[in-house]
Amino acid sequence: MFLHTLAHNVTNRVIANRFNHSGATVSRYFHKVLNAICKLYPDYVQVPDNSPTPLQIRTNTRFYPYFKDCIGAIDGTHVPAHVPFSLQAQYRNRHGQLSQNCLMACGFDMLFHYVLAGWEGSAADATVLFSTLNRGDRLAVSDGKFYLVDVGFGNAPRFLTPYRGSQRKDNFKWNPRAERVLMDTLLEMKLAGRKVETKFNNACWEEAITKVREKTGLEPTASNAKNKYKNWRTQYREVKQLLSMSGFGWDDTLKMVTAEDDVWDNLEQAKSKLAKYKRIAVKFYEEIHDLIADDIAEGEIALTGIERSQTNAPETEMDEEYINESLGTQPHGLDDMDEPNLPQPSVNSPRRTSIPSRQTSTSRTSKKNKSKTSDEVKETLDRVANAVYALADQMNPHDNIIPKITAAVTSLASIPRHMKMAVINFFVRDHITAVTFMSLDDDMKLERLEMNFNQGSST
Repeated sequence: MFLHTLAHNVTNRVIANRFNHSGATVSRYFHKVLNAICKLYPDYVQVPDNSPTPLQIRTNTRFYPYFKDCIGAIDGTHVPAHVPFSLQAQYRNRHGQLSQNCLMACGFDMLFHYVLAGWEGSAADATVLFSTLNRGDRLAVSDGKFYLVDVGFGNAPRFLTPYRGSQRKDNFKWNPRAERVLMDTLLEMKLAGRKVETKFNNACWEEAITKVREKTGLEPTASNAKNKYKNWRTQYREVKQLLSMSGFGWDDTLKMVTAEDDVWDNLEQAKSKLAKYKRIAVKFYEEIHDLIADDIAEGEIALTGIERSQTNAPETEMDEEYINESLGTQPHGLDDMDEPNLPQPSVNSPRRTSIPSRQTSTSRTSKKNKSKTSDEVKETLDRVANAVYALADQMNPHDNIIPKITAAVTSLASIPRHMKMAVINFFVRDHITAVTFMSLDDDMKLERLEMNFNQGSST
């Protein structure tokens, strides 16, 4: 069952039908095997330490000696994910699909060196790589060695990207006033529900730049506004990375990241792009947090292979079993297909020759199943009805309405005393009419009484 699930990417329901087991059994044993396989990770997935130049490079004059210290390549892959609606913004990648961003390091002999899985699909490759370098089970690369990485990861010590060439930059100059107008406009749009996950539509951007033009006199384009929004998101992610590291703090007055000089020196020696925040203030950090914090990837469930091998995934239950256990009811519906009282197919059993007999047997089985299903439905409906009656008894609407209707009628001074009791008795017998009566003002209450009692009599 485990191999079939991995090889064909099929669901629990398909496996249950294919192997004649219940969904709970499939889930339980799938996780048992998965936990056992993950225990083997430390024995087979390791970063090579001081390994010689790979044969694939040493024997190729195109690569040797230029890549003699290269030990492999790193790239990410997106694995489809099913997540609750509230988390879909974090897991939606740039292609519009829900996925997890998984990072793998692989050698030229096609053996894996490192695996980190679980980051949300919206996480940038550079963010995932940064996570591998700042966790307990980090990706440790020997001095002088390096991995080849994609341009999305960025150049860094021990990681080499291809030359990307020159890129066209956005040369529009934003002043503080224009930035404030843009930020306030985007926040208003988000509160109005016009932000869809991580994006604003074109109409929102046109409206935003129109306000910037009216209030500042500048002439930004929608592209300029989108680039500023993208820059804010990048700043927020990078500042959060810094604040998650030891030795860094936040000065709310200066709107800057703070740390001791030796901490900044270590960051600059590592040639980290985050060292620039020693001199850069993030003026709208709180506003950026309100704008985008709910759709930024956090990587809270990301695990490396070593971390996963040290934990056991829960052997999950089917929803039906969980509900029955929580409510204390007996399970209903399909039981495990392993049960001995269910017919089992046999390839060696002789073929029946009596067609009428087979039809009679099938008819009896069908009637028995229908009768059993009908009884289960009836029993379920009875439980629902009893629960509704019990809830109605607990609410006691008439006990609550008597004091209220009594006070409402007594407060009407124009009603004769001998008529008040009759009015109270009338409304106590009709709960809906009583609620409507109490919601009226005094004049309308008198008009309502004239409608319900003799219109000819004086009230």
